[in-house]
Amino acid sequence: MSIPRWFRSLMESVPDPIIYYDSQCHIVGSNEKGKKEILKTYNDLSYLRACELFSDLAAYPGNCEDCIFRKVINERKALKKAGEVVLPDGNRGFFKRHVTIFDENSGLVLLELWKDLSRERGLIHENRKKDLLISGFFELFDLPMFMTDEHFRITGMNRGFEKFVRLPFSHLLGRSLDDVIVINAQVGKTDRSNSTIFVRSKLKRHPDVECDVKMLPIFHNGGRLGVVGFAFRRRSSGLAHSFPHYEMEYFFEITREASHKETLEEFFEFVDGLTTKHFPGEPDPLVILFDEEGKSFLWVDSFDAKWVLQRDFRKALKDTSIFSLFYAATKGLSLSDTLATPNKPTLLPKPLLPFAANYPEWFGFPIATHKRILGYFFVGISDTLPQYRESMYMLHAFMTQVAGHIRQLILREFEKRSVSWDAGVVTRFGRLIGRSKKMREVYELIELVSHSEATVLITGENGTGKELVALEIHHRSPRGGGPFIVAHCSAYSPTLLESELFGHEKGAFTGAIKQKKGRIERAQGGTLFLDEIGDIAPATQVLLLRFLQDRKFERVGGEKTFEADVRILAATNKDLYEEVRAGRFRDDLFYRLNVISIHLPPLRDRKEDIPLLCDYFVSKYNSRENKAVTAVSPEAMRLLMEYEWPGNVRQLENAISHAIILCSEDEIKPEHLPRFLKENIEEDSRFTSLADHERRLIERVLRDCNWNKHEAARRLNISRSTLYSKIKRYRLVPEKSLRADRG
Repeated sequence: MSIPRWFRSLMESVPDPIIYYDSQCHIVGSNEKGKKEILKTYNDLSYLRACELFSDLAAYPGNCEDCIFRKVINERKALKKAGEVVLPDGNRGFFKRHVTIFDENSGLVLLELWKDLSRERGLIHENRKKDLLISGFFELFDLPMFMTDEHFRITGMNRGFEKFVRLPFSHLLGRSLDDVIVINAQVGKTDRSNSTIFVRSKLKRHPDVECDVKMLPIFHNGGRLGVVGFAFRRRSSGLAHSFPHYEMEYFFEITREASHKETLEEFFEFVDGLTTKHFPGEPDPLVILFDEEGKSFLWVDSFDAKWVLQRDFRKALKDTSIFSLFYAATKGLSLSDTLATPNKPTLLPKPLLPFAANYPEWFGFPIATHKRILGYFFVGISDTLPQYRESMYMLHAFMTQVAGHIRQLILREFEKRSVSWDAGVVTRFGRLIGRSKKMREVYELIELVSHSEATVLITGENGTGKELVALEIHHRSPRGGGPFIVAHCSAYSPTLLESELFGHEKGAFTGAIKQKKGRIERAQGGTLFLDEIGDIAPATQVLLLRFLQDRKFERVGGEKTFEADVRILAATNKDLYEEVRAGRFRDDLFYRLNVISIHLPPLRDRKEDIPLLCDYFVSKYNSRENKAVTAVSPEAMRLLMEYEWPGNVRQLENAISHAIILCSEDEIKPEHLPRFLKENIEEDSRFTSLADHERRLIERVLRDCNWNKHEAARRLNISRSTLYSKIKRYRLVPEKSLRADRG
């Protein structure tokens, strides 16, 4: 279809990406924005249809009757659609697409204008995450907790506050705090001071309920945003319900400090300090934890020498049934009344009774979340003073508050201890799956480099999981709580990549209508992952080298120098050493990046991992597609094991996803697998000569590479000139060219 020059010029004047199609939805062209931002990896656009190019079933369902383009043609009016789209290069984006029809002399032209809404949607998503974080933080506390705005209107609360004031969430939200608790006289103090306010008051609707309220004003840029407060019922008796000597501010502080401990050893070192501080004499603590599977004890070995009682208890564990008895005893406890004391000895698990008999005073309670028993905490006390019981209730409340964090530490410790380098044991390492020798070598390197600040270069073919390795290094490092920012270096032009990495100032270039922070700034305190680092232009290589040397940079069009606390991880599917020799990559930048190198093996070199990967993907897509497939049949597994997988793990995942969708039985069979796997076997039986096998191999690799001859020559391990001669000898042409000749 011929597109007039004036029409193309008109499309180039539009600032947004535009793609235009013929009446059969084949791409016939696009403006420059469309090529750079949407089509990207496609140079030859002929004969590609919208439903073949983009992954968005809502707009391109493959069924022409439901397609937005068909509706525009039939109704002769413009339509729009918003949603997430997977672009041809694999990146995702949230776009609003306007589709309209244009009647040209040579036929109908469908225009599709793209508006990228990913940033706006991302901001909304971040705000939702912050709201969830705040609400999750509130629910961490069993004590009644609330939050107000600057006018003391209630904006948030936990369930404990609802129960305490005897009003539902819907009735409290937006109401003045003074409508609930009588404290208006003291609240005004927070207008003039940053200090914490402590108020003794009562509930407005229930004057007989007296309470203590602690409020912490929240200020920003000199202005008050609101307050966070705790409400605590005051009783005349009953130490279990109050801490007369205990300030709520201190309780909040130790809970916050404990939640920052990253290992069980650090956490119980902190608990040991609390126990020593709040109990007279030399108290003997004992911490008994269960592993994640509930099959054995999980000990903090470093405390055996320090905690005499723990050492003695472990020595007494000669009978293998002791765990079962202890686990059953704690599982049978009612969490509403679990504090065991000499007055309530029946609440103490029986295996601990002989040890409790050695102390004049003692107490114990389960360490538990609202759903799960994690273990047991016991303290034996030789020297007793009256106030020890107040400290006992304080410690009980503290351990109840941080039980969720203890569970996370147990999970982390269990995962660390369960990783074994025996090939018969380890099956996965965080996000990575495999037990082959080459993958175990990768796991060892990740463990070694995670706690370092060194730059790591991750190499391997496309689809091997380089970004997963980078994520694993980040989350296991001290920076794991910081941001993980990805920059796809091959997805941008040199000028745009510089702006993406370093940011730009307003007016730095045409279209820079406002200041923008680069990915380096956004990764502050965390990790920046530079994907496909081998594709960056020489000019950008110089800027990146300077940043790697002194961790300083300037925004495009700016003069101010910024310093970034960022760890760099890079990945490439190219041989950077060969790129340096060819003069396409700076040698000094290569040595800066290649401090530590991790190479991911292709799937064809670790086929023993295919069954494990299949099990994982079957489980993953069972849940997604609401299926109940249990296994891969031996015949289907043979096809999977015999294929060479040029697309590696990503291609295997797509094959299993395809099979799950088609499978209506309890196991995947050969007929459910994609066509390329079945063709592989059919062709093996059809061709017998060496030339036939060579032609078939070259044709298959070219097809897998989308006829990218440079990539095909690399995979075949031959020169490009040799590949060209073999293509000519076997008269190989792309399938779309054959269709054009037939048409």
